[in-house]
Amino acid sequence: WAGALQQGSREMGFVGPVWWSRKEEDIPCRRNQSKRLNGVRVTVLASSRSEDLGAFDGVLRDSVLETKWKREERERSAAERQGKCDVCAQETVTPSLASPYSAQSLARRMVRRDLARRRMDEFLAWFSGDFDNYAQVAQERALGLFPREGGGHEHIHCQLQNLDSTLGNGHIFAKYYFDGNPSKIFRSRLYRVSISDSSASGELEMRIYRFYAETESRLREHNFDVTKVDLTKDDLYEWLEGCEVFWYKGDGNVEGLNHQPHFIGYMEGGGCSVFSREIQGMIHIKDDLIMTQKDLWVNDRGFTDNGDYVYGNRRGIHYKMQRVLPGDELWWTVTGSPPSNEHV
Repeated sequence: WAGALQQGSREMGFVGPVWWSRKEEDIPCRRNQSKRLNGVRVTVLASSRSEDLGAFDGVLRDSVLETKWKREERERSAAERQGKCDVCAQETVTPSLASPYSAQSLARRMVRRDLARRRMDEFLAWFSGDFDNYAQVAQERALGLFPREGGGHEHIHCQLQNLDSTLGNGHIFAKYYFDGNPSKIFRSRLYRVSISDSSASGELEMRIYRFYAETESRLREHNFDVTKVDLTKDDLYEWLEGCEVFWYKGDGNVEGLNHQPHFIGYMEGGGCSVFSREIQGMIHIKDDLIMTQKDLWVNDRGFTDNGDYVYGNRRGIHYKMQRVLPGDELWWTVTGSPPSNEHV
């Protein structure tokens, strides 16, 4: 076991400690095996039932690996029964048939999850604060481009606030407003970021929550100042299932970002559909995003059943928001007090 764990760690480029824990009584085990890896004791609980092993949250659940392995195991068993298996007697099992519950698979997934945790810390550090696309809008107005049919963008400000202390790790409150004016809020959301259990590469999953109408009213009374409203998980009406955004660390260059490290966000299946209270009908949503330490680019579009635009840029160009910090030239988009010469 120790050799397999060390092998898995080397393959993933991992040099630090790795572990997971769970009470023995939570899972029926045939044996416990415990070894030391890089000075840390690693206890592996071996079970005779794969569904019991699946109870390890986020470590053993891997739908891609499990589905492939179980399918190939069924095919292998059928071939054995029919006497058509040429490799069944071979002692060495091919990598594609390796059990997701083997020592090597467990080690790889534990290491991958540790790497994903560190990636999530980096993501949450970037995904906070204030972002504004004033520079983009000013440039477009100079070129004669205006919102909607004009092909330009609205002036949008995004404010992201971490709510770890009240709702737990990974919860972020977001509000969006027009024209650098905090009183012109058009959207509020609660995001929950976590490590995706279904991803074989350690992607992050961001779920989008709506608030109950009563909670929305309380927030509106305080102009969506979340520090003045005692939010709990009971205030969350629903998460928009199917509209999750998955984030991964990009490894190439994005035009306009000068080779900055970045995350890329996408929606599985290309989008989702939700009921809109505003138009009292279905909206079909498409969204793709790019984020660096200094930028948040959002290409969020909504369509009716007839394919008509509800919101978003008609040319499919991201809202290119830049981080705004105290003392910056655009700090007025946070305070809502623009200089007399600032208008678009």
